[in-house]
Amino acid sequence: MNQLTIKTRILSGFAIPILLFVGFTFWFSGQLTQVRQSMTQVSEQSVQYALLVY
Repeated sequence: MNQLTIKTRILSGFAIPILLFVGFTFWFSGQLTQVRQSMTQVSEQSVQYALLVY
């Protein structure tokens, strides 16, 4: 690491956290999509079961 120029160190110091944040954002977006789909499925099933009771 000592052989890298100061410019490279500074750029990597900014680039690495930004890339990690972008990756986390994509992952979190995928998780939210799955949760939304699961909630929709559960609510639809709940309505069907509620209608069967009556």
